[in-house]
Amino acid sequence: MEAGDLLVDLSRVSDVEGPDGNELNIDGGIGELVVIVPEGMDVSVHAAVGVGDISLFGQHDDGLDISEDGFVDGGNEVPDMRINIDLGVGRVTVREQ
Repeated sequence: MEAGDLLVDLSRVSDVEGPDGNELNIDGGIGELVVIVPEGMDVSVHAAVGVGDISLFGQHDDGLDISEDGFVDGGNEVPDMRINIDLGVGRVTVREQ
């Protein structure tokens, strides 16, 4: 994503076993990125923004050269995935639905 808004809605995945063990890498220039993860998965996220703000599962930070790590526990014996986000300028939001 060079510039603009991007919505990555993983909550519509009908089989949460599908992304089990996968890693999603998202790099962007300028804009707003929203990632929605499904319930019933362990999801770890690392997000970095040059200028802007990050909201991961309710944790919020803003400023210059910021990074946040977040995790949502989907329960015992559930699939897991990792998301890495790098955005130059803008807003990153990751939430569970």
